[in-house]
Formats: sequence, structure tokens, C-alpha cells
Amino acid sequence: MSGSGTSLGQSPSSNSSVWTDLSYAAATLNVPVETVATLSTSTLLNSLPSSTPDVQRTSSIEIYSPLIDYSALFASDDVEIIDYQVSDLGLSSGKVRVNGAMRVQGVYTTFNGEFNSFTTSQDTNGNGIPDYYEKNLYYGMKMSGTASYSMQGYGDFSANLSANVYKNTGQYRFILDETVTIQSSNIDGLYPGETEFVSLSITPIHATGTITYDPQNSTYSCNVYYQGTSGSSSTSGSYSVGSSGESISFSSLPFPSMGNSAFSNLLPALGQKNLYGLATLPYKGSGNFNGMVNIQGVPYFVSITDPNDIDGNGRPNILDGEKKIKSFSEASSLGGGWRYSDWLGYYWINPNWQTTDSSALNHVGGLANDSFYCWIYHSVFGWIYVTSSQYQVSGLGNGFSAWIYFPGHGWRYTDGMLFPFLYEHTKSSWLYFDSSTSNALYDYSLGKWKGVDDN
Repeated sequence: MSGSGTSLGQSPSSNSSVWTDLSYAAATLNVPVETVATLSTSTLLNSLPSSTPDVQRTSSIEIYSPLIDYSALFASDDVEIIDYQVSDLGLSSGKVRVNGAMRVQGVYTTFNGEFNSFTTSQDTNGNGIPDYYEKNLYYGMKMSGTASYSMQGYGDFSANLSANVYKNTGQYRFILDETVTIQSSNIDGLYPGETEFVSLSITPIHATGTITYDPQNSTYSCNVYYQGTSGSSSTSGSYSVGSSGESISFSSLPFPSMGNSAFSNLLPALGQKNLYGLATLPYKGSGNFNGMVNIQGVPYFVSITDPNDIDGNGRPNILDGEKKIKSFSEASSLGGGWRYSDWLGYYWINPNWQTTDSSALNHVGGLANDSFYCWIYHSVFGWIYVTSSQYQVSGLGNGFSAWIYFPGHGWRYTDGMLFPFLYEHTKSSWLYFDSSTSNALYDYSLGKWKGVDDN
């Protein structure tokens, strides 16, 4: 019987006076009492599956950069950009310097410009990440600069540039409301003081995608799609968790770049479309990791969110890594009779059900070496009967062991070295437990996943 009928925090209905005797409890629940035959180490190890079923988790990744195609500042409906060069992207100086050639209403025109970079150190929430990079924050700044133009056959003019630059919450697209004011001109019909208002949007280069990770082997694959430019990229590798779970490191993540060889003289990385590098990100809570990463001289803000918390411990599964299996006595109490075991999960137990005297159980056909036994209500399996001791049939090392009786399915064995594998005695076969899926058991005898109530 599955545990779908009772929620965490609720006490399952029961008659607590009957559960300390296995045979009496079995009769009350109308389930048979089965004597488990002796299992040898060779029986278990010779039949143990050589591989685990595919168990993967998916998290989201966002990568934001300060890289912008500033030629958009000089473009309009009647302007065609012919050549565009950047002598400074402002990554360190804070000043963007550009030059190039274009056709304005068909007239060949060269230009030079200098203005503030869109990026500033503004950090409204004081988290150490400039607001410019954080998609979920509003960001605004004042841009100012100058530009000079030479129109073939007409003359020259210069202008001051001023603009309000902002991005709204939830967007990584900047709106630029720009005013161009003529400062000097020798072109007939174009006079100092004249102004033109231009409104446009600019999308910095960034990427969004997914990271699919295998918590058993600490490996991952990452796929991202570029925005603000074309393309996509992917990587795979291994990840590691900081000693106290405060951070996570990926061996290689993909980062979008300009992919313009003309910018290579500024920074070689700008001539490449795809960059790759190690990323270590601190854990910020609520399943999110984020931080600044410098890849070949280009700063990036990386945010990874893992919504998976299968064990309900308040931390994303990618941080949990390989768990140290503990005995039943080390399960955490959650109140109201509910406990949490890092190998079995959530279960409800009435303290009056537990007894340390195993003679009665052994007498009615249970196993020797029991140090803990009682009925518990499991959040996935429902009512199950657990016998646990420090003796391991697998013989692979010290730690807990448990014969667990599943009504309708009989006895299943697991221990500290085998879990999440369970040996199903009635079939002389193996199961693999993964509570993250609706079909939580992989049955090796069937070669497929099945529900906890399925045979």
C-alpha cells in the first residue's frame, strides 16, 4: 500500500496497541508473516546489477555578459552600417570608443564616438553583483558622450550624446532614450543646437539553458542558447561541492562571446564565438547559485537554479552529493511523530511501537541480529515493517542493514553499502529506489520503472 493517503505532518490512522507484535500486526493488517531465508554474501553480490538506471536531474542556467553591439547606437531607418570598429569596449576603462563608416540617406559617412559604458558598479541590494547583470532587478543609468561625422560631399558635424539607459525587472534588454544635440556643423541646413530624439533597445549578449546532472557520479552536461547574438553551445564534465556545501564548481561551462575577429586586438576572447571555463559559484539559498566569473578577461554573471529537493532537506539535490548512510537511530525528528532518514526518506513512527527486545520477533519467524524493529508509515510506500541491525549480509563494510517487509510484496533487504538498491527476496532480484519519480522503483527483473504498489 503506498503512502499517498497521508501528508507529512499528519498522523496516519492506527491502533498503536497492536504493532509491537509482528504476527499480531500482520493478522490485523491481513498480510502474511514470511520467514526470510538466510542469504549469503555471494548470493547478493553475484546478483547485484552492474549499472544503475538513468537517474538525472535538471537545473536552469543563465549567463549574462557586458558585451554589446554598440553599432546599434548609430543605426536608424535611413542608416546603413558599412564598417564598425571598437577601440575600447569599456570593460575596464568604463568608456566605449568606436569608429566606422555608414551610409546616411545614401551618403557615405565616417564617424567616431566616445561614451559611457552601460555597465556601472551600482549594487542596490548590496549582494556584490552589479545591478546591470541581475535580470530580476531594475537598472538605470545616465549615458553621455560625443560623436563626430564626416559626410562625403557635404561636410562635417559633431554632436553631444545623452541618454537614459534602463532595463525593466525580468528583462535583459536595455531601452535607450537618446538625445543627439548638434555642437558644430559646416553642413548647410544643419545647425548647432538642433536636436534629434532616438529611442531604441539593445540586448547584451547572454545565454540561457539547462544543466542536467547525475548526482550519483557528480557529472553533468550543459546546453545553452545564445541571445543578443546567434548560436548555441554545450559542454559536459564533472562538478564538486565545497567542503561545507557553501559552493559548487563546474569543470567547464560555455560562455557566449562576440565572435568578431576585428575585436581580437582588444581582447583575443572577443574574436571567438564560444568560450569555455571553470566556474565556482557560491550557494545563495532557495536552490540558487550565482556569482561573477572572469573568462579570458571577460566578466560574466552566472546564475544556476536547481529546483530539485527530493529528500526535502531544504537544499538542492546537486549539493547533497553522495550521502553518508546512517542508522534508524540517527534519523532526524521533525515533530508529530515524523522523522527523516537520509537513506529512507520521510516516515512516521509512534515511539510506543518500538522495542529493543527482538526475541518475540525472532520467535515468530523474523531474522536474527535485529536491534530495531517496528511498523512505520513511509511517505512513499505507506505501512512497512522494518527490522534493522548493524549486521550486513553484503559484508561490504560497517553500517546499517535492514530487512523491510512490504505488504503484498514480501521482504526486501538493503544495507549501508547497497542502498538505494533493494534485494527482493520473493523474486531473487533487485530493485532501485528513486523517490523523485512517480514510478519510484526500477525493477531489474522487468527492465523498467514501476509504481511502489505494482508487482
